[in-house]
Amino acid sequence: MSTPGAIGENVRRFRGALHDELARLGRAPESVVVVAISKTFGPEFVDAAATVGFLDFGENRVQEAAGKIPQVRAAGLRWHLIGHLQENKARDAVGLFDLIHSVDSLELARALDRRAGATGKRQDILLQVNTTAESQKSGCDPAGVEELAGRIAALPNLRIMGLMTIGPFVDDPAPIAVAFRSLRGWFDRLSSTDLHGGAMRYCSMGMSDDWRMALAEGANMLRIGRAVFGERG
Repeated sequence: MSTPGAIGENVRRFRGALHDELARLGRAPESVVVVAISKTFGPEFVDAAATVGFLDFGENRVQEAAGKIPQVRAAGLRWHLIGHLQENKARDAVGLFDLIHSVDSLELARALDRRAGATGKRQDILLQVNTTAESQKSGCDPAGVEELAGRIAALPNLRIMGLMTIGPFVDDPAPIAVAFRSLRGWFDRLSSTDLHGGAMRYCSMGMSDDWRMALAEGANMLRIGRAVFGERG
């Protein structure tokens, strides 16, 4: 079972592998944001990861994050919601998270826009795209992402900052590469769209098992859990 004391060595190994891969691809280390996925791990794990330089942390559930974040001692952290978000949790999500990765409908965006406006916040979001056409996964249809982006960009209290996808959980690398390549294609296409103060800044794809492939296909934000925190109990 993982312990906070093991995080330093986990991070040393992961960062070494990441820097080697970026060097192989001719990319600079600062070109990628790594979000440490702290879901199911206690605040002591977050503090340990912050001690070795992590600033960005990802949570899957609003309720878990609401109990955990106030207990974290480290300051200046950025919190990411990576899991599916229901409209009735929009108020809490706006209060807790700097970047919400999982916006996949106009209805959810409108709920977040209302909550953000009520608190005087402009909420940064990513659009989640279902690049694998898997019915059990959240995310908008890739064919509709351009229209969705245009409509959400017009909402005054949200700011689209990029796209997110989850690759297929398969052993064959080919469909994983196809999914990531699809997201990067839409990311590049939307880069020329007027997002009313937003920007295609983050292409969020790749986790502990497929981050190398995500980098090769153009990811600039990785969501890494096990390689930082170890196995979940």
